[in-house]
Amino acid sequence: MYPFKHLHIYYTINCGMYVYSGHTGILTDGISTGGKAGMSDMPPQVISSMRSGTGFFSHLNAVLFTHAHEDHYDRKLLGDFLSSPYGKNVKCYCPRPTPSRDHRVRNTLSPRLIGEGVYYAEVGDFRILFIDTLHQGKQYRSVYHQSILLESRGETVLFLGDGVLKENAAKNLRAFVPSVDQVFINALGLSDPGFRTFFRIVPVRALQVYHVAPEEKDIYNYYAVAKSAARRLDLPNLSYNRLQPMSWLTEPAGWTKN
Repeated sequence: MYPFKHLHIYYTINCGMYVYSGHTGILTDGISTGGKAGMSDMPPQVISSMRSGTGFFSHLNAVLFTHAHEDHYDRKLLGDFLSSPYGKNVKCYCPRPTPSRDHRVRNTLSPRLIGEGVYYAEVGDFRILFIDTLHQGKQYRSVYHQSILLESRGETVLFLGDGVLKENAAKNLRAFVPSVDQVFINALGLSDPGFRTFFRIVPVRALQVYHVAPEEKDIYNYYAVAKSAARRLDLPNLSYNRLQPMSWLTEPAGWTKN
């Protein structure tokens, strides 16, 4: 992990990441299910915190999603939260979610186009870039997907979600940021041919594999895929170790844990 001074990051499960800086908290891909997709369902303690407005939900200003697949996004749980007293003022954004009659869920954050495939928004202490990226797997090419870059106080973190790293996405991102402090990439992303091209264009200080299920649930062997790819790449700033679910990666002093 990059030694952040201002960004504090909490990992839930799958691609769920809560980032806090200054007086602002943002949750990415963090209201989801996924047990049927070879990943993890949202932990009961996180659902309890969401419904009671405790833990990091007491310091939450926006919920953002890379795309609307169930292991990243759950409409019912999200609707429950946004319609609650604790979520009614929280900004929400998901790129082109599946149409639904559940009118509790709607985008209340409106990123504006600032360059080819790059959109910009601000939430509190954060400046946010949404970068158009292809979803991994030919069967998912029709899924609209955006990777998310958060910047606060000069520090940056990029959540790739299920995004494929292509040269055009790298050039589009590099037009707005000279480098990225920390990138979270899923196991299959390491094996994508565009990986090295992307990181030749965008300097990255630290890489961490995420979206790997706990050992007992890893039915698709994503950890083995990540391990094999990482050894082949042999990058000094890459960690493929499983992240500990429900834990701070960088913890703010005096924080009340979930």
